[in-house]
Amino acid sequence: MSTVQAVPAPARATREQRRQLRLVVVSSFLGSVIEYYDFLIYASMSGLVFNAIFFSNLDPVTGTIASFATLAAGYFARPIGGVIFGHFGDRIGRKKMLYWSLTIMAGVSFLIGCLPTSEQIGGFAALLLVTLRLGQGIAIGGEWGGAVIMTGEHAKKHRGFWTSFTSAGIPTGAALATGTIALVSGLMSTEDFLSWGWRVPFWASIVLLAVGILVRMQVRESPIFEKEVERTGARRRFPFGVVLAKHWRPFLIGIGFTLAQFVVTTIIGAFILAFGPQQGFAPQEIVLVVAIANIVSVPVLLAWGALSDRIGRRTVIIIGSVATIVMAFALFAATSSGSIVLVGLAVTALTAVCSGPIAAVATSAVPELFPTEVRYSGASFTFQTAGALGGLAPLIFTSILAGTNGDTLPVSIIVAALAVVAIVATLMTRETAKSSLGARVDESEAPIQ
Repeated sequence: MSTVQAVPAPARATREQRRQLRLVVVSSFLGSVIEYYDFLIYASMSGLVFNAIFFSNLDPVTGTIASFATLAAGYFARPIGGVIFGHFGDRIGRKKMLYWSLTIMAGVSFLIGCLPTSEQIGGFAALLLVTLRLGQGIAIGGEWGGAVIMTGEHAKKHRGFWTSFTSAGIPTGAALATGTIALVSGLMSTEDFLSWGWRVPFWASIVLLAVGILVRMQVRESPIFEKEVERTGARRRFPFGVVLAKHWRPFLIGIGFTLAQFVVTTIIGAFILAFGPQQGFAPQEIVLVVAIANIVSVPVLLAWGALSDRIGRRTVIIIGSVATIVMAFALFAATSSGSIVLVGLAVTALTAVCSGPIAAVATSAVPELFPTEVRYSGASFTFQTAGALGGLAPLIFTSILAGTNGDTLPVSIIVAALAVVAIVATLMTRETAKSSLGARVDESEAPIQ
């Protein structure tokens, strides 16, 4: 008669830890895909459609500026979401906040797809659009912090690699967004797309939501957070206040090395979609170029994350920043060449080699700046404040081009200057690749040299 040998408790624990890590990584990746699909569907539509259907009483340039202003409103709501979700994430747990962020984002996107246009209800349509855009910003303000912290606090090693899956979800969601737009717009006439076809990508959010929630139901709370609650016996009443009082220097440093990445991301996701057609390219060509660039960048992002575990976060961020300085000028040289191939290469380089290294490393480096008890608040507010500032880029750049008769040099100088700021900010931090997220970080130990 055969006997069944019991699996030792440490082995069972290790196996369960690996299973939970895989679930958390998949959950964070899918959550990021869904959030940025919804967020960037809006960004893409703001450059392609919204100026015509929500600001039809304005001339094309002014309408585009107004459309990008609503895009920027969502970015400014992101820090608010970071504070709200960070507060409760540090007090009652990371997992519950991830449910809410995903549900709010998908629900708001579905409602955007149901909005009447300015021809139907006048200026009230734009007001509703801005209101829902603010809801998107609040939701995404909570998603990123919860996802990267849950992954980082579950990972025993290779934290840079595992958390970079969250960043890989961003171009995946963006590629899904632009691919969906290309598919829908390609299957119908321009008139039908402007009339009702633009709504379909927003409605698809509900399907993505169901998949994301199903995975997140199986994820357990962060073990590091649970240990912190057991250790302290009480939860801070206002974690965000602690961040401002004790950890404001890491907050500013984090903004410094992530802002350039956000500016590049918004250039790819929104500005280039409006600027490209002005240079004679078909909108479908630009959409396809952006989609391909995002697809290519997915494995590259994971490689940057893994590399940061070996050579350090700081080195990878500096590589991306130097590449951004070069591409800040090369992008507009490519768009003025008339070659869609050169534009494709430039956009791919921006996605994979410029914003890619910083985006991949930010998922581990930003949470590593803050202690467990305020990590959700600190990381979310830092990253989302940089996102809010970066979200102004399409609006500012479009206004600059309108005021300089299309001169792109000021835009290139701004982007390059922000990349220099990223380098300086990175050099002001200590390396955190080998640090433990479970360790306490007092102000005296803040990662500032």
